[in-house]
Amino acid sequence: MLNDATAMLRYSHGLTEMMRDTMHEASAVDCRCASYALSAIAALTQMGLECMAQAHAQMTVEGVTPVDG
Repeated sequence: MLNDATAMLRYSHGLTEMMRDTMHEASAVDCRCASYALSAIAALTQMGLECMAQAHAQMTVEGVTPVDG
């Protein structure tokens, strides 16, 4: 569960960086495409946060103590 959350948040981060670079280099921005990409970023981030919360709840129920690094 925690690995899934990490993967989704990494995808979200990668897509955000790609959007930043694309919009920085573009002479014109297609607002409709940008809107779809931003919606995808929001969905991936939300899914990642939900997975993270579920993993935390599961660790709490199982009595797993997180390791401080």
